[in-house]
Amino acid sequence: MVESNIKIIQTLKEFLNMISNDLDLKNCFIEKPTDFVRERVLTYERTIFLLINMLKRSISIELEEFFQTCISKTMSCTKSAFTLQRKKLKPKFFQVWNDLLVLCFYDLYGNAVKKWNGFILIAVDGSTLNLMNKEAVIAHFGTHGNHFAQVPMAGVLKFYDVLNKITVFSKIYPITRGEKTIMAENVEKIPENSLSLYDRGFPSFSLMYLLIKKERTRHFVMRCKENCNKEISDFVKSKTKDLIIELGPNDRASQNERIWF
Repeated sequence: MVESNIKIIQTLKEFLNMISNDLDLKNCFIEKPTDFVRERVLTYERTIFLLINMLKRSISIELEEFFQTCISKTMSCTKSAFTLQRKKLKPKFFQVWNDLLVLCFYDLYGNAVKKWNGFILIAVDGSTLNLMNKEAVIAHFGTHGNHFAQVPMAGVLKFYDVLNKITVFSKIYPITRGEKTIMAENVEKIPENSLSLYDRGFPSFSLMYLLIKKERTRHFVMRCKENCNKEISDFVKSKTKDLIIELGPNDRASQNERIWF
């Protein structure tokens, strides 16, 4: 596993170096072509390394420790400089970076990847996140609340490998968009040979259909509300311990369009 971890780190470093040396590729991950052109203390690579260190303390302390430990004791930068450089990076970079990390993990760990009955266990869940009260933030993500107050808020969706403790995919999105919609747009992010687990907010015919029919079948288990549909309501009222039923978008659905579970 140590050898695999070293190879993963090497691959991520090579990816970062490749972006730094390829102007066209680099422009995909920065806001403007003129960003990170001038020689500054906080270069493209150093800004990224700072952010992936998951800063938890005050920015001043984190910057001082980063430069003294990783760069040079004679170098440093101000909080405002870090804020300006951070804004030049597109969030897309970290999405691609994590995709590469996940791909390397499953590829290099091979048989060492922990599974349940041959399946990678993926927990899918959504949540909400309070945001800063800025006009630009509100315009993009929206607000949530009641007639007393509205709070800037975003939705969060996450796919988490519960046995290997790795985030396969995560996304922040406007609060007005539903979890089912975001999930439907990212079905391909669910790893093959996995069993994805969903709570009671996700069940829908369209999502089940996508998980089964889109390119390759993704196996899944969904908790359903008692009133999710008539078949489930009847099952709950019965004394039957398990049951296989057939679902379709309507009574005229063809045999190929129906779902068994």
